[in-house]
Amino acid sequence: MTITSRKRLSSVLVFTLTFLLVFSPIFQAMALPQDPLEGQEEAGGPGEPTSPGDPDEPGTEDPGDPDADEPDEPGTEDPGDPDADEPDEPGTEDPGDPDADEPGEPGTEDPADPEQGTEPGEPDQEPADPADPGNLPPGEEDEQEPADLGTIPEEPGNEEPPLDPSLPPGEEEPQEPPGELPPVIVADPAVAVAISADEEEYAPGETVSFSIRVTNTGNVNLPELLVEDSLTGLRESISLAAEEAQTVFRSYTIPLDYDRSQLTNSVTVWGYFAQGEEEPILVADGDSITVNILLPPSVQPALTAVIQTDKDEYQPGETVHFTFQVTNSGQVELADLLVQDTLTGFAETIPHLAPGEAWTGSSSFVIPEDFAKAKLTNSLYVQGLYEGQEVSAQDTVLVELLSAPTVPASLAVDIQTDKLRYRAGDTVRLTITLSNRGSGDLSDIRLWVPLADLNERVPFLASGQKAVLEGEFHIPYNFYMGYIGVGAYAEGDWMGSAVSGQGKALVVVDEEVSSSFFKEVELPSLPDNWESLVPFDYIPDPGDEPEGAWDGLVQKVKGLLGMGEGILLSGSDGNIAVSKSAQRTTGCRSYEVTLGITGTPPSADVDLILVIDCSNSMNDGSPSILYHAKEAAKGLAAKVLANPNNRVAVVSFAYEPGLFGWNLGNLDRDTKIERSFTNNLQQVNNAINGLKTYGGTNTQAGFRRAKNLMQSSGRSGVSKVIVLLTDGVPTVSIGRSYGPSEPTSHNNHTRAAYQEGQSCHQLGYQVFT
Repeated sequence: MTITSRKRLSSVLVFTLTFLLVFSPIFQAMALPQDPLEGQEEAGGPGEPTSPGDPDEPGTEDPGDPDADEPDEPGTEDPGDPDADEPDEPGTEDPGDPDADEPGEPGTEDPADPEQGTEPGEPDQEPADPADPGNLPPGEEDEQEPADLGTIPEEPGNEEPPLDPSLPPGEEEPQEPPGELPPVIVADPAVAVAISADEEEYAPGETVSFSIRVTNTGNVNLPELLVEDSLTGLRESISLAAEEAQTVFRSYTIPLDYDRSQLTNSVTVWGYFAQGEEEPILVADGDSITVNILLPPSVQPALTAVIQTDKDEYQPGETVHFTFQVTNSGQVELADLLVQDTLTGFAETIPHLAPGEAWTGSSSFVIPEDFAKAKLTNSLYVQGLYEGQEVSAQDTVLVELLSAPTVPASLAVDIQTDKLRYRAGDTVRLTITLSNRGSGDLSDIRLWVPLADLNERVPFLASGQKAVLEGEFHIPYNFYMGYIGVGAYAEGDWMGSAVSGQGKALVVVDEEVSSSFFKEVELPSLPDNWESLVPFDYIPDPGDEPEGAWDGLVQKVKGLLGMGEGILLSGSDGNIAVSKSAQRTTGCRSYEVTLGITGTPPSADVDLILVIDCSNSMNDGSPSILYHAKEAAKGLAAKVLANPNNRVAVVSFAYEPGLFGWNLGNLDRDTKIERSFTNNLQQVNNAINGLKTYGGTNTQAGFRRAKNLMQSSGRSGVSKVIVLLTDGVPTVSIGRSYGPSEPTSHNNHTRAAYQEGQSCHQLGYQVFT
């Protein structure tokens, strides 16, 4: 290796010495082949020239000649000559020798100087080496630089590259340091993120647990990485060494009102890597995950509407009866639903309709006689709102019309009322239309309306002609609830033959009360075939006398008993006297009750009848009035039956209105002996606990049933006591129709109950109310 820089002289010298020690044998083996005349020189003895008087030419000395002790020419010394010890042989100078830099000394020649190593004026005459691949054929000049006597032969393949000709004069080409250098590490920052969930499906209200794994996939540390997600509000800073990973856990609770089928969370991780003063490098990655949401069935309001007719085919002049049914087919309660049809003008509002509940209604339409079409339709519409959302349903029915047969004579009767619903004491106004639907004329037509006491004659009706008549009747003032069938009957003459017809109308009577508390009996709905069920031209006789007829009698009874403005029932037996007065106070059905008991209780045994009101009004309150009545009755029975010689019976009373509310008050139907006389307290309590409410209040029937029981089963020689437990005023009595539900003064029901209680007192029974 050629030494080209004094700054690196020490390290190169060490390397050179090592190189010589290792490769010296190799150099000797590579010595040039001997000259054929060399053996003759050896035979002639040492120091003999190859030709007499011909000294060696400079540069032609044999390196192995021991007699070649004359100073070699510069650049021609043999490195392997042991006698070449002065001066130093080329290439053997000690780099550390301070004298090695003397000018002209061997080993100090400049390799780049082609004139060094030869005598002035003499060319470099080194003999040609046939084995040297650098020798050129004869006639071609070697353009390489002169050999450097201070260099060490290079091992094949280890030759130094030539100097860079582009370098400026005097600047040396940088050399690779000796030995193998460590590899240079190039920074490669990178990061990866992955997000996962603990489940694949969730329901609203459940919590999703997310795992976010961040990995440093580069070869440098990343001190500040920001991890963010789009769902949970995650914003966390982490640091990762090269190839290190870290997991971040986050959770999210799905709102109960979440209404989408999927939920997505996206995560990003990012940061910067900076080295020295270099521009920071952005490092980032992202991932997302989508989970399925199991949504519950949506709660939606829904309605179903159905309209039907009573038969499939009609003729002109006939009446089509429509029935409507509206069903709440959804899962929520609906209110204020408007129901209308397009043909008859029917319109009604349904106040409330629970899920699964159905409402029914009806209307009718008379097909005109001159109706020329073969079909007619009627559509039912129902609509309302639920939380601002419109809810509606509709249905349509098609009515087939048959062509009316041509008849010589036909008389039709139609009757209409002025209102749909009436109150007790109202006047019902009727409109009756007579129509000649035949092809012949009618004469002497007579019309009867029994309830209106109408008996009219129409002298003549031509074919297609109509006649309209009017009538009215009054609903009894004490007929508070029920149905009344009104009939109209006509008969005419056609060529000596009688032609008849009839019409029917329904009058609905119901009462209006200030509070549902007073409404003990509801009017039942009629079936579609009401015409075959309702009695016509008949009003049930309430059996009452006109209001106020008994007022004088009541005042007379009050005066005789000293009742004042209250109600008093009293009894005495031996040395005991009992009195009770009730004075009305402010509030609904509120009274101040005063009960007085004086004297010494009799020693006789007792037969006690508990008469308990079971009308619907007893079900009011929480706990109900009936509950308190039961508790009071059981407490009294326990005290009475503490004496085994005493007996207790239980009687209940109410009112059964029947299918259409036409039932009159009845003793057998409205009362029941729940338990006859017994001294077994458990049997009495069982009878009391089994009581249930229904219908109205027939107090008269309760007193009469107790009186009859006491007369038939009571013992002689014992005290006979009747205790009435009720919440208020009677609403029906024996032989009379129900009502009013909310009396404002004494009526026949209250008077009947009062008289029945007084009759018990007159028989010697102690009556307590």
